[in-house]
Amino acid sequence: MYGFVDFLVVFYWLFSLRARRNQCRMYRLRMGQSYGKALWSSYQNMRQFGKAIIDRFAVYAGHQFKVEIENKQWVDEVCNTPQPLVILTAHLGNFELAGYFVHSGNRTMKVLLYSGEKEVVLMNRAKFFSQNNINILFALSDMNYLYEINNTLEAGQVLGVFADRNFGSARTLKVNILGKQTNLPLGPFRVALLHDAYRCAMFAVRTGKYNYKILVTPLLATTPQALAEEYVAAMEEAIKQYPYQWFNFFDFWKEKE
Repeated sequence: MYGFVDFLVVFYWLFSLRARRNQCRMYRLRMGQSYGKALWSSYQNMRQFGKAIIDRFAVYAGHQFKVEIENKQWVDEVCNTPQPLVILTAHLGNFELAGYFVHSGNRTMKVLLYSGEKEVVLMNRAKFFSQNNINILFALSDMNYLYEINNTLEAGQVLGVFADRNFGSARTLKVNILGKQTNLPLGPFRVALLHDAYRCAMFAVRTGKYNYKILVTPLLATTPQALAEEYVAAMEEAIKQYPYQWFNFFDFWKEKE
């Protein structure tokens, strides 16, 4: 399947003009690469995305990966306290591997997902996560998920939230990511400060054919703005270490050339 992805991605890279252009802009303007290097990086990014999708479905089928957890002592200590934990993550790597994180502390996790993905993908994710002591909260327009978030934190459980995309929210925070200002949604950072919760940035990155590393950075800031900046610093470090694994195929910074 990995070999098939390497073949298929060539066509996706050639004909998905908008995604390729946006990725090339990121590598050139935000990471200082030459035009030729940026083209190569955009291709490698799409390759990694394809392999992440395969690994995602392998996880659905019960395949076990070799996973290393960074700052595992901190994770174990936090997961064995009665206080809630908020994980701020991103579309970086493969969040399906979060199950390994939860099992390290025998806690229940709820993951907030937005309805931008296809229904079948959301159903598959929900089915897999439920087998790994993880439940899905869908952010729908009826706003009932806000009560679920509050209940999760009051019960001292783990909440996972994607914080690197603004899904049309009018309330945002201005942050500097890879040298240029952009907006992140206020909600995840405000939620992370509720109920005296522990907080961390967490990204599950692919390090080999069957190997992943869960990058964990404790977050200590006490205001939404400072927390967003601390989260961005952790995300930037992960992007610089694994530059092909941030799957951003849209004009994230609204670049003008």
